[in-house]
Formats: sequence, structure tokens, C-alpha cells
Amino acid sequence: MTALNKAQIRYRILDRCFRDTSRDYTLNDLLNTVNKLLEKSEIPHVVSERQLYADIAFMKSEEGFGVVLESFRVPRTNEHGRTRFYSAYRYKDLKFSIQKLPLNHQQLRYVVNFINSFEASINPAIAPWVKKTVARMKDWVGGYDAKPILRYDNHALQGGVRMKEVYDYFRILLEAIDSRKSILMHVKSFEEETSLCLHPFYLKQFSHRWAVFGVTTDNPNKIEVIPLDKIYGIEESAVPYISHPFDPEEYFEDFIGLSDPGGDPVDIHFLVYGWAAYYLANNPLHSSQRSKWIEGENGEKVLDAHIVVKINEELKFTMDSFFDNIKVLSPQSFVELYTNSIRRSMRHYGIEEMPSKK
Repeated sequence: MTALNKAQIRYRILDRCFRDTSRDYTLNDLLNTVNKLLEKSEIPHVVSERQLYADIAFMKSEEGFGVVLESFRVPRTNEHGRTRFYSAYRYKDLKFSIQKLPLNHQQLRYVVNFINSFEASINPAIAPWVKKTVARMKDWVGGYDAKPILRYDNHALQGGVRMKEVYDYFRILLEAIDSRKSILMHVKSFEEETSLCLHPFYLKQFSHRWAVFGVTTDNPNKIEVIPLDKIYGIEESAVPYISHPFDPEEYFEDFIGLSDPGGDPVDIHFLVYGWAAYYLANNPLHSSQRSKWIEGENGEKVLDAHIVVKINEELKFTMDSFFDNIKVLSPQSFVELYTNSIRRSMRHYGIEEMPSKK
């Protein structure tokens, strides 16, 4: 959560206090109330008196909400029985609330950019309701106009001549996940066809290919990963939905792609040359990547990198993108997997052995 999220919670609490006519809030009362409610909020934290002053100043500013407060004197008796008067604060207009304010220019610009990003990120063939939703959102925003400034790759579902079918399956699966319903699915892998009752809970894309994650009625403890282009039919199922405590952040932490090969993550050590070195320095293969620049044999800059992941096909597929600019150093099992792949590739070009150095 960002500092902005925390600030928004404080503004909402202060807004409630300034509208409350059943109690007079001095600065000390406001500080105690804000901190008490923050303890129970979705982002528990504590604010100082200095931060409280800053929050109120922001709410009063034009950059904030432009609130108008009135102050009045109220008595307070201390533990020694002495009474002193303090300033209390309340909205001048008790019908005012920051939650009723129209969006200012800056907020409006953020909303429009979000709408444009949302529209660009979703292929209408996958979700035909997007156009209608975006049109309504733009009507709500009103006259503020902004040209789209970004575009995503919308060829996000692969399926060749079966593209429309795959789009339909995507929508059905999205609906099933949202409504927590099981489905009867027909899957074809190579020449083998199977049918299963799937309880889907997640969709994920890797390299322009979507897959659905779920458990089956026969094995509710094993997560199945089924690429959408392998599906050849989906029917409704009356089988009660089986929930799964799936945590995507934890599940995908130790590998690249869609398939968890099992076992433990290993340290993959590799060198990267040329343009790929600069690319991977700025765009790591995995969140675990640690790298440093070293000098190569010819005096060029080489990226010396490590990632800690499980070895699967998607890892090799990802590293193949930099095929002629990468050298795997360890572990030996992955070095052999990689070099065997190079040998097979060479045979396709009629080269039987790797050329020796002269």
C-alpha cells in the first residue's frame, strides 16, 4: 500500500469528524480519534501531531479539497480540575463532504488515463462488454477529452483457426471463476482426449498463451493447468464448486511461466552479451535476478547474472529468446539441457557437431 492510500484513509476520518455535530473536536481530540480509528483500518498506522497539521492544511488547499473550516472555543478540564479553552474545528457548511466533491482537473485526468489504459489492455473479442462499459465511463467523465497514449498487444489468445472458440472459452471460464461454478471440460492433447470436471479459480497468460488453473472433482488437492487452446468443449456442471486456497503471489514466486515442475529452486548462473546484456540489466528474467557488469575476454561489457528458480520448459523458452547472446554456466543439469537443445537445433541445419575453436 502506498502513502497515498494511507493519506486517503486519514482524510476520510477527518471528514467524518468535521461533519460530526454531536461532538466538538479540538486538535488533540482529532489526533486521538484519527489514531484510534487508524488502528482498526485496512492499513494500520499512527500519525503525529505534525502530520495531522499537514493533512488538515492539504484538505484546505486548492490542490486538496478546498475545505472551509470554522473554529470555535470549547472548555476542557484537566486532571487537576482546571478549565481551559481550546479551539475546536468543524465544516462551515455541515452538508459539505469531501466524498461529495466533483473530481478536479488532475483527478479527472487520472480517471481518463485509467479508462484509456483499461480499454487498450482488454481485447474486445475476449470481453465484448468492454466497449459498452468504457462508453458509460466516458459519459460519466463528461467533456474531458484525452487521446489514448498507450497500446497493449491484443493478440493475447492463441488458437489459430480456433481463435473464436478460445475467446468463447475465456469468457465462460472468467464467468465460472467469478460465480464459483464447476464446469465439464473436454481437453485434447496431441491425439489424446479427456473429459474432466474442473473447479477453476485463476487465469494466467504466458508468452501470448492463456491457461486456466483449477482442481478437479477427482483430485481436489492437485492444481491442474490447462492451456485454453487445448480445450475443445465446455459444458455446465451441477457438481458443487470446490474452493482452493490459491495464492498467486506465493504459487508463481519460484518459477517462470505457468507450470510448477516441483522440487526446489536452484541458482541459475549465466552470462549475457551484446544488446541482450543491456536489455536484461533493465528487464530482469525473474524477480530474484541479481547481476553485475564484468569485463569479457575481448574487453566488452558482459552481464554476469543469477536467478533462483525451478527449472521448467518456460525457463528454457524464455532464455532461448536471447539464444546467441547467452551462456549458461551452472547448474550442470541445465547446462546439459541447454547444450543438447543447441545440438538438436544444429542438426536441423545439417550440422552434426559443434565447431571447435581454431
